[in-house]
Amino acid sequence: PPGSLGDWWLAWRSTESFKRKAEGTRAEFEYAWKTIGPELGDKQLARITPADVEDFQMKLEGGKSEYRRWAIIKKLRGIFNAALAYGLISQSPAKTLPNPQPAPRQVIFRPDQIKAAWESANTAKHE
Repeated sequence: PPGSLGDWWLAWRSTESFKRKAEGTRAEFEYAWKTIGPELGDKQLARITPADVEDFQMKLEGGKSEYRRWAIIKKLRGIFNAALAYGLISQSPAKTLPNPQPAPRQVIFRPDQIKAAWESANTAKHE
């Protein structure tokens, strides 16, 4: 609806500020919107509260990995920050929401695992 977060999302995607973002960054926003839109897209942008964003973040805990939740909230903050920059809101409702970046994952592969993965990928490439 007009004035909604979804309305702003559609408008922002056509701005130069969005188009100047790297292709990968734009793709990350698009991916995050697939989760954000159904939950917050119809809400009036100026009426989204920190509690709404917190509720959304808690809903993510049920079905998304820690990294994916962090990335989605990070992109939601970016959408709010753009609305702030364009004067559509006076402050971001996600500003006070904690969103610490997850610890990096570390995996150590044995040489035989690397060889098996390489052989599997090489075989699939030729089929």
